[in-house]
Amino acid sequence: MYKTRQEAGQFIVTFPQAYHAGFSYGFNCAEAVNFATADWIQHGSVSVVDYRLKGKREVFSFDRLLFTLTYHLPELSLESCKMLLRELEVLQADEDYFRKLLYSTGVQDVSKVAQLPNEGRMASEIPEELANYDDQRMCHTCQHTCFLSAVCCNCSEQAVSCPRCCDFMCGCPRTNKFMLEWHTVAEVEAVVAMTREHIAKIERQRG
Repeated sequence: MYKTRQEAGQFIVTFPQAYHAGFSYGFNCAEAVNFATADWIQHGSVSVVDYRLKGKREVFSFDRLLFTLTYHLPELSLESCKMLLRELEVLQADEDYFRKLLYSTGVQDVSKVAQLPNEGRMASEIPEELANYDDQRMCHTCQHTCFLSAVCCNCSEQAVSCPRCCDFMCGCPRTNKFMLEWHTVAEVEAVVAMTREHIAKIERQRG
């Protein structure tokens, strides 16, 4: 355990998975900022699993961050791109599996008729309006941001669930529920393929 006293104008940086705490013993004006470098991706993935198990709300949408980074692939190191690809492949597999499972067991497909706001889709940046939109689609059970898709039920006008928590949202059968899709599986696959090709291109250039 380490302790320090922060003086005016100083920054204290904490590393991933490091417990930290502080207190004020006088009048002050302090600010805390959440930030991360691209190679934080693997630590963020671990945090997402931990937060979901505890039903703890995300500080920001980790899934949105992953897809936002795909707009900036040339700015990332090769290792960061590989970490990003691994996480995108996990998301793709999860979405593909749960959508097929839920649709085949009664959840209604309204993708042809539902017009969803563009704020819910991928973007090259994460301005405040997109972050605020994400805050409104948190899973009722695990508190994870429903970024790619969400399950709703006719019994509630407000509650949403991520696909994996569909049966914990309420006691209604799946036939009473429907799925909202901000991105199709094909769109997710295209982003994964683009990231994979970018990595292959760099590796070819390096011989």
